[in-house]
Amino acid sequence: MTRWLLLICLLAGSAALAASDSEKEAATRFQRGVSLFKDGDFEAALTEFKQAYRIAPFYEVLYNIGLTQRRLFQYGEAVKSLNDYLEQGGKKVSAQRREAVRKELEEIRQLTCEVTLQITGEGEAVVSVDGIEVGKTPLKEPLLLRPGKRTIVVKRGDEIATETPSLLTASKVTIKMEPRRAEGKLVIESDPPGAIIAVDGNIIGEAPALANVGVGAHTINADKDGYDQAAMEVTLTEGQSRRVTIKLVAAREDSGGGGGPRGSISIPGIVVAGAGAAMIGVAVAFNASAGGAAKQLSALYATGGTYDKAAQQIEATGQTSSALSWLFGVTGGAAFATGAIIFLVSLFSEPAESSDVSFFFTPTQNGVAAGWSLKW
Repeated sequence: MTRWLLLICLLAGSAALAASDSEKEAATRFQRGVSLFKDGDFEAALTEFKQAYRIAPFYEVLYNIGLTQRRLFQYGEAVKSLNDYLEQGGKKVSAQRREAVRKELEEIRQLTCEVTLQITGEGEAVVSVDGIEVGKTPLKEPLLLRPGKRTIVVKRGDEIATETPSLLTASKVTIKMEPRRAEGKLVIESDPPGAIIAVDGNIIGEAPALANVGVGAHTINADKDGYDQAAMEVTLTEGQSRRVTIKLVAAREDSGGGGGPRGSISIPGIVVAGAGAAMIGVAVAFNASAGGAAKQLSALYATGGTYDKAAQQIEATGQTSSALSWLFGVTGGAAFATGAIIFLVSLFSEPAESSDVSFFFTPTQNGVAAGWSLKW
C-alpha cells in the first residue's frame, strides 16, 4: 500500500515539477529519491527528497519525506512531515490519501514512546537524542522516540543534563531534567610532595589535592619553598576524572645568564673571613707599635743616649709587638683566605642542610696557637 502511494506521488510530483529549469532539477532529484527508496538507501533518498522540496516546495514531496523518515526511525520528524503534508495539501489531498496518512501516523505512535520533557531553568536549551539535535526549548510537543535505551541531552550554555531512559512502544513518559554546570574530578599530586596547589587562581590546598572543576581547560599552579613555581594546563570532558602530577624544579639564583650562582650566601664563610680580617687589623696595630719602638731606639742611638731600663723596656715592647704582629698577620691571613674559599664554595654549590664552624686558641711555650674547624 505504501509503495503504491509512493508511485502515485511520483507521477503527480513529476507532472507538477516540469515548468522551469529549477523545477526540472527538483523533478530529477525527486525521481532519484524514489529510486534510492526502492533500493533501500533511505538516508540518500531523504537527502534527495529534501533537496527537491527546497528547490520547489510542492506539498506532495512532504509525503515521501515523511515515509522515508519513518524508515530511518526519525519518528518525530516523520509525524511533522506527514502533518505538514495534510495541512499544506488541504482539500487537494483525497480522502483515500488522508486515510492512508492517518494509518501511517497511528502506526508510528504504536511503534514509539511519547516523551514529555520538563526542563527547569531559564533561557533556551538545545535538546538532542542519541547525538542528534531534535529541537530547542520550549518544545512545542512531546518527542516521539524509538523504543530501547535512548540518550537525551539538554545543554544550556555550560550547563548540561543527561538522561538515559529505557523506552517502551505505545507508552507515554514524562522526564524532568535540570541542566547544571558539568563537573569533573581532578586529583593533583606534586613532585616533590607537599606543594601548595591552586586551580584557576583559587588555592585548594596541599598536594595531593582533590578539585571538582567544570569541563574545559584549567590552569594548575604549584608553589613550594625552595622551588620555582610550576604551572600546567589540564582539559576535562564531561564527568571525567583525571590524576595529574605537576613537577617542580629547585630554585636557582641566576645572575642574568646560565651558569650563575646557585647556592645561598655562606654565613660561616663570612664569619671566618671577618675574623681573619679582624686579626689582620690587630696585626697591623702591633706592627705599628713595633715600628714606633724601633724609631725610638734608632733616635736614642743616633743621639748617643744611654741604654737604660727605659730603653730596654721600649726594645722589649717592640719585640713583643713584632712577634704578635707576625702571629696575628699569618693567622688572620689564613683565616681570611679560608673564609673566602668557604664563601665561594657555598655560593656555587647546592644549599647545605647544616653547617658549623668553631675556633680555638691554645697556649704554647712561645705564645699562643690559633686554629679552626668547619663542618658543612
